[in-house]
Amino acid sequence: MTSQTFGTVTKVFVAGSEDVREAVGTILLWSSSDLADDPEARIEVTEEPSKADTVLLVHAVDRALSEELRRRLVWARQAGVTSAIVFLDKCDEVPEEQKGLLDFFEWEIRELLASLRFPAKLVPFLRGFIPRKIEKQLIDRSVIELISILEAQPSRLREESLDPFEMSIDSFLKSTGRRAQIAGRVKQGTLSVGKRLEIAGADSVEAVVVAGINLEGSPSERVYPGDVVSLDLKGISQTDLTEGSLVWTPGYRLLGGSAKDLERGRLTKSGQVIISGARQKRNFQKVATSEPSAFEAGHGYFIVPVFYATDRLRSKGSSSSKVTFGPRRGSGELSYGIAQVSIPESRIKGDLPRPKRWQFWVSEDPAKHVTILMSKVLEETVFTLTLGNAVNESPTSDILVFIHGFNVTFDEAVRRAGQVAFDLDFNGPTLLFSWPSEGSIPFYPVDRNNIDWSYPHLCNFIQLILAAVGSKSVHVVSHSMGGDLLSRCLRELVQVTTTMILKQVVFAAPDIDRDIFVALVPKFRFLAERLTLYGSENDLALKASRFLQRYPRAGGGGEEMAVVEGVDSIDSSAADTSFLAHSYYGDRRSVLEDIFWLLTKGFGPDDRYGLDARERHGLRYWVYQP
Repeated sequence: MTSQTFGTVTKVFVAGSEDVREAVGTILLWSSSDLADDPEARIEVTEEPSKADTVLLVHAVDRALSEELRRRLVWARQAGVTSAIVFLDKCDEVPEEQKGLLDFFEWEIRELLASLRFPAKLVPFLRGFIPRKIEKQLIDRSVIELISILEAQPSRLREESLDPFEMSIDSFLKSTGRRAQIAGRVKQGTLSVGKRLEIAGADSVEAVVVAGINLEGSPSERVYPGDVVSLDLKGISQTDLTEGSLVWTPGYRLLGGSAKDLERGRLTKSGQVIISGARQKRNFQKVATSEPSAFEAGHGYFIVPVFYATDRLRSKGSSSSKVTFGPRRGSGELSYGIAQVSIPESRIKGDLPRPKRWQFWVSEDPAKHVTILMSKVLEETVFTLTLGNAVNESPTSDILVFIHGFNVTFDEAVRRAGQVAFDLDFNGPTLLFSWPSEGSIPFYPVDRNNIDWSYPHLCNFIQLILAAVGSKSVHVVSHSMGGDLLSRCLRELVQVTTTMILKQVVFAAPDIDRDIFVALVPKFRFLAERLTLYGSENDLALKASRFLQRYPRAGGGGEEMAVVEGVDSIDSSAADTSFLAHSYYGDRRSVLEDIFWLLTKGFGPDDRYGLDARERHGLRYWVYQP
């Protein structure tokens, strides 16, 4: 839904050091009259990213990527800028024999842009030099090309955000009775006159109505992320408010930490939890540790809710508030529930930090380790109702189903599901299907046998989601032996339906006989919009499986990877460096980024950065270049 443009002037937000921004600003200002073919063309540098049409990243090749540059890119992205142009500066100073280093700089910058959700593969990338003095003979051809690209940039259409509106109160303007005017910077979301808001007062959360919006001294019908605005609110007085209070769309509310609404939350110093009904990574709210000093230092963690279904036998020693399941089979009836997983704020993306085994005296710390804070069992009707509410509150109404692999306990599966959902920035409920893996390498044959027993239960689970929840898009990510489980389930579902029921289906390092997989794909590929397979020839677990089974696995890389029509097969061998090299789908940031673009945008391999197309026996596949 478009609602506002910035006019005909191309406004540019420059990411780079201060001296670079000054040089670029001078060049662009001078170019409007001296270099441009169109005398009416206008390019302006703005320091307000919320007003920018595009972000221009200028990076000198004689220095490393700075934190200032990263910070300015974050500002632009938070303000909703999605268009970017990159200019590598000082390329004239690089000796000819070292020109190959420029490819490295380009790769590094594209990785940075991709991590901030810019369409990295589509970003124009120029190499040249920016003169610090305006002399026509010093203007490099690359600068003229840059100006041409900038002039061709359309004015950015500001779109109504799917994020919930949020801002903090920086100051009070005036108050009359039950009416107050507040000012602050919009953190996320959009807002228009007449909308209802919730605002945290001194003692409770109050409902208010937006009676007016003032932007830069003038009335406005709508505001966007990054705008500094004043709001005229009806239904609350200034005495009920404090500076720093949060204002948000309905759906946030203060709870005492109850489990009925297990959304992302954060602890305040008083121990209350602010619960967010939103489903976006920025709203995996930070949770403070119990010490006030740690809270103030920002040493906290995030909470990720994970819905689960399992056919494991419930462990006898588990409590009602922290239920767990063992390696043995249950009765065959599924158990449903919901858990909370902590994600440390300081964790490196892709990591799953746990207490060291040799540190037997160290207990789990949510601020340091990925932990299960709570796990409860729900009746099937309560489970589907709670899940349905979460789907309705999410921006996209998407669901992510995660199926773990061999040698995984129930608790490990819950933690991994939370970590993957968080790192993928998934905007919908995350579901885990946990089958009875023994969680021990010597019991590989037992796990293999349990796949045969468990796949009908997975089929029932998927059908329950489709029938009772009403999600617009159901994505499924399977790992290792879970890919075998999913393949058998899809083959079974063909007997029930012949229509597309799933969106994106991912087989990550699937431990299934390659020839069997190739034979099964034509039978079920129409059930999903896209099938994607990630393989690696460095996967030691699959190498061991091949030794035991004698035949190649579908998730092997190189010549042994499954390449079949109807599946986007991606050889990720170059991205795989983890121990046992079997969890790279969740451990390596580059693969996570690739899956992000697949799930959130539906981009095919040719539209995702870092994938080189190859051909084998007349069929295309792709090789990941990290």
